[in-house]
Amino acid sequence: QISVQRDAKLCQDEQEKDQNCPIHFYINDFKSGDFYVNNQANYYLKPNEYKFTVKNCKAECTTSEVKVKVAEDMLDKQFILTLDNDEKPLIIQKTPR
Repeated sequence: QISVQRDAKLCQDEQEKDQNCPIHFYINDFKSGDFYVNNQANYYLKPNEYKFTVKNCKAECTTSEVKVKVAEDMLDKQFILTLDNDEKPLIIQKTPR
């Protein structure tokens, strides 16, 4: 199981009650969810190698991707979706403490 969560960072000129800049999340090019601030979802994936892609399309689409190898011993992996200072979406793997 992996957990994907968007943090609370909004796109410029957005408010929490009026969001028009979701982060679109894809697993191997299949759309797996639209994440607004503080949204969270769990995905149950078989051990394999996956490509996670995030996009947001406020003015024009910007994209980031990361390759992730999910092994049987990788329980409860957590990924955070966020935006950088240029509003480009990012995937950050949360490391356990």
